[in-house]
Amino acid sequence: MQAPTSTLIARGPHLRALRERGLAVRSVSGDFTVSLPATDDPAEIGQVDVVLFCVKSYDSEAAAEKLHPLVQEETAVVSLQNGIDNEERSPPRSAGGMSSPVRPSSSPRSRSRE
Repeated sequence: MQAPTSTLIARGPHLRALRERGLAVRSVSGDFTVSLPATDDPAEIGQVDVVLFCVKSYDSEAAAEKLHPLVQEETAVVSLQNGIDNEERSPPRSAGGMSSPVRPSSSPRSRSRE
């Protein structure tokens, strides 16, 4: 059995920030950084067990189109988005999720100043 892995998909400044500094996690239990592989091409990853679909509402349809290389029959796609009509825009066979931020997040530009 292969150990579970995670890969992040991003573009532009966010992809650069993930590759250079990792994913900053801000938590009530303490902040930390996780170094994970990051790409802008889902085809580099291949089929996966779970996709966390976390994109802005206006990018939903375009991002959903790029999921095909990741999704197999058993893949769970969990949509974590804000907005009123995201369920209609979410990828096929996805389930809506809910998260509640404790602290505001920062952009890649502000992270470079820390």
